[in-house]
Amino acid sequence: EDDVATLSKEDFIEDYAVRFFLTEHGYFKKISHASLRMAGEQKLKEADTMLMEQDGMNRMDLLFFSNQQNVYKMKASDVADTKASVLGDYLPNLLNMEAEEEIIYMTATADYAGQMVFFFENGKAAKVPLNAYETKTNRKKLTNAYSADSKAVGIFFVPEAKTRSDHKDFLIVSDGGKAMIVSSNLLTKKVTRTS
Repeated sequence: EDDVATLSKEDFIEDYAVRFFLTEHGYFKKISHASLRMAGEQKLKEADTMLMEQDGMNRMDLLFFSNQQNVYKMKASDVADTKASVLGDYLPNLLNMEAEEEIIYMTATADYAGQMVFFFENGKAAKVPLNAYETKTNRKKLTNAYSADSKAVGIFFVPEAKTRSDHKDFLIVSDGGKAMIVSSNLLTKKVTRTS
């Protein structure tokens, strides 16, 4: 009995390299690397632009951060692979988002290691461990994903630093044109998401 392996649903999900795409108008694509090699130009809706893209694996968790301080979670394997020649999935429909809500950042994770860094309009910044978004149940929406005290003007994922050189630097430019570089290791890690 001790030698019997217990298989979960995830054991039957194929894991392979993919690239995730997010557009400004809320379209999402998951394209396998094999399909991407043969692809032409990415098809986008008129006046839409590519907001971000990220390499990952089919078994990863996807986290979508909205402008309403929510984070929507889903398994990458729950989204069908697509091709560069299609628009992709419309996130407001796929995630059952609120009216007027927009996805402004996306990241994928296999282990919830690393941190999220938030920059706010009032000049403040917060670094929150990514595992603050990990849940034991399959909740699809987490409220209070980050502080609502000021508008988020920048959201970034920072991998876990193994050496001093692994820290990420951010160039911050003020309305007056002054600039400074801030290293992620200078930001104190906060315990709560809404810090």
